[in-house]
Amino acid sequence: MFCSNCGQHIENKDGNFCNKCGAALTKEKNYTKISNIKNASGTRPSLSMKIPFFVVVGAVALIAALIIFTHIIDNEDTVDFSIAENTAEFIAEIIEDEDIADSTLAENILEITAEIGDIIQFGDYYWRVLDVEENYALILSEYVIRQMAYYDYFPIDEWASVTWETSDVRHYLNNDFLQRFTLAERSIIRESFVVNDDNPWIFAQAGFASGRATFNTAGGNNTYDYIFLLSINEVTEHFGGTELVVLGKIEDNRIGAIPGLGVGAIWEDNAISRERIANDIGGIPVNWWLRSPGHYSNLAAIVCEHGSISIGGAFVDNIALHGGLTRTPIGLRPAMWIRLS
Repeated sequence: MFCSNCGQHIENKDGNFCNKCGAALTKEKNYTKISNIKNASGTRPSLSMKIPFFVVVGAVALIAALIIFTHIIDNEDTVDFSIAENTAEFIAEIIEDEDIADSTLAENILEITAEIGDIIQFGDYYWRVLDVEENYALILSEYVIRQMAYYDYFPIDEWASVTWETSDVRHYLNNDFLQRFTLAERSIIRESFVVNDDNPWIFAQAGFASGRATFNTAGGNNTYDYIFLLSINEVTEHFGGTELVVLGKIEDNRIGAIPGLGVGAIWEDNAISRERIANDIGGIPVNWWLRSPGHYSNLAAIVCEHGSISIGGAFVDNIALHGGLTRTPIGLRPAMWIRLS
């Protein structure tokens, strides 16, 4: 049994509190599905025959030498030393990565099975399985992994346009965060075509900020990413709220006539919205970013700490100081498609 708050293994299954973090135990979330993932947290897979490490390095070096020698024969006057450099980098990565050093295979090391609704461990994090298509699963981090600005304007004009394509969050997730996974783990993360839709609502009457009317703020170019944030459409598809978003496209519906619809947000205040609530690693509910644009091009949509979806969004540099005030930090729940066994 695993704690739904800290995710740690609970030795005393009959107790009422986690012996690691002290949180009250609940039966609502089934963490036993973690057993469906094998060797995805850095442990080496069990192989019937392990190839000695010096054989691996020697074989790679021999291949590199043959490639360079062949290149010299074909092009006597020019030698592309980048081949040698790239090979050296690959060997260095093998030396640093125990999984590859012991098995020599980057692919098919991890055996992962998952169904929609499972909570699995991948890398150092727990993930909720949102969807399964053929042999790929869409997973979303169960907890907020960190809090950061969607985009840090300083020293740029804070009214400059920002999209998912140009955001700091996108750069962080597909560089620093991606590198937290082993080479074996990265090999099963699919590069995804990410559609960046415009904001679904117009804000012609609503008194947001300076009162400037906006009509379906542009989402920018579509992108290719290994790791991304959910969009408004995706979060409502997997957590509910699609009907309210559609009704909210008519601005007159957002003046209190329809329960759950606000001027710039949807909030059912029931089990549906509670499913969207995410905690940080300390167990505290926090806001989390979506990649969709907000009311203006310098805002991005968010899921609030009580489970509402702010279609109008929050300022992208929300953790910066403005007029002596610090806005509430907003967190990240990364999503990705991974290959299943």
